[in-house]
Amino acid sequence: QQGLTLVEQVAFDVRTVQSYLMVAALSCDRHEDYNRFVTRHRTDLSSAWNTIEAWFRRTHGREAQRHMDEYITNLANLHAQDGIRRAGQFCTGVAALWQDALTQSGPISIAALTGRYTLASPLDEVLSALAARQPAPRQGTPAARTAQR
Repeated sequence: QQGLTLVEQVAFDVRTVQSYLMVAALSCDRHEDYNRFVTRHRTDLSSAWNTIEAWFRRTHGREAQRHMDEYITNLANLHAQDGIRRAGQFCTGVAALWQDALTQSGPISIAALTGRYTLASPLDEVLSALAARQPAPRQGTPAARTAQR
């Protein structure tokens, strides 16, 4: 993703997995599995949250909390819509994700689940909106010369 370091991308992906599992826990009555996931990965989840908070502060300044809240809400809504779309097959379809999520170790392996299970995220829209509000580099600066290439 443009505009993110590798650590930030991993953090957003970890949060995507957590959000999806939270929706699945609520939709499929898998609260114990969710609690095991959170307990097992407490450090990774906390680190991801802190990294995401820092990214929003850096990129949105005083509006960081509002933008982060919107992102987290949109992420959960996106996952809830997936559950609605898949209706009766959602809970059986998420069973393999539960098993994988509970056996991962470390943020990179948790983040990899987003690709393996094609978990949606509104991150592209956030990055596009951020890029759209960035001023163009001034002529003659190194950034402007890079942009012209």
